[in-house]
Amino acid sequence: MERIDLGSGLWAGPLERPTIDAVFDACRAPGQNFNPARSNFYHYCFVRDLDAKPGTSLNWDHDKQLQHCLLIARLVHPTTVATCYSARLFYRNHQIEQIVPGPTQGLGAYAWVNGNCRRNWLTLSDMEEVRRLLISYDPEKLPRRLLRAVRHFLYACYTYELDIRFTLVVTGLEALVNTHSRNVNWQFKKRLCMASHDVGVTITEAAAKQAYDYRSNFVHGQLLQGDHISARVQESYLPLETLLRLLIKRSMGEPQFASRFESESAIEAAYPV
Repeated sequence: MERIDLGSGLWAGPLERPTIDAVFDACRAPGQNFNPARSNFYHYCFVRDLDAKPGTSLNWDHDKQLQHCLLIARLVHPTTVATCYSARLFYRNHQIEQIVPGPTQGLGAYAWVNGNCRRNWLTLSDMEEVRRLLISYDPEKLPRRLLRAVRHFLYACYTYELDIRFTLVVTGLEALVNTHSRNVNWQFKKRLCMASHDVGVTITEAAAKQAYDYRSNFVHGQLLQGDHISARVQESYLPLETLLRLLIKRSMGEPQFASRFESESAIEAAYPV
């Protein structure tokens, strides 16, 4: 992949192999007498160019521009992109002078995708969509319900266990469709079915009710065991994650669509039940 400009000093593309090796070495403890071979294959890096000035912060992504980029990239197409090999590189005379590791451990250092995801990278058309959404994305203008949905989506991406991902995704969807504490299952199945039509994801009322029941089982500590039930949970999960992802993505690109999640009354007007 050639270098693709994403705006605001952000770009995606390849780095030279010596630079990649230097970042890997800086971000990982070397051990002792231990030098495993590294794969020579990778698709691209997300990079932001900044001018270093006296007193420049050493904090990685101090204004969250790269984090916004990674979020939008996940919304466009789920991948395992994460910050385990993130760093700030300081140059002098076009040579690397210093490498300061970023958040290479803890929450967000690793990400996972659903087992049915066959493509773990962004295409050129995906990158074009990332660029378009970055231009319009302003977290300060998103309704609070959408921000909660984004938070649950991100935590799901950072989580490996399916039962926890399931709970996070359903809770994120609840933030978008439930408006009061009565008949929550009924609200969820009715409005989720309506909302799914907005982004081309087919979820029936029966499937939505089953998903909410699974979520309740997980939250209340009831184990769902056996190959048969595990396959059903896995099958139920992917459309839910896709729906949450696409609802958030459309809201970021279309303020008018986002406004339907502004308040309880706006949700009820958009999805009357």
